[in-house]
Amino acid sequence: MTKTETHVTESDDGHGNIVQIETTITRTYPYITVDHKTAEQMADHISIVEKCENGVVYTVEGNSGDVCRKRSYPVGSSVIYDYGIPAY
Repeated sequence: MTKTETHVTESDDGHGNIVQIETTITRTYPYITVDHKTAEQMADHISIVEKCENGVVYTVEGNSGDVCRKRSYPVGSSVIYDYGIPAY
């Protein structure tokens, strides 16, 4: 999953003129929380998002049946509890 933001900064062009620079930043959601239980329970674990293509989220999961494996979910899957971006 991605989110696009536009940032405007001002800078001196070296000749005493102030110029505005517009930068578009696309951020990728690097993880999702997955819940294989009921809607009332918290998520089981966090999955690292490898990519999102054609409405499918492809993940790497570290504790999926006691092994590390790749999985995929439809974007609107009921087992996807939330999407997230770390604050770093």
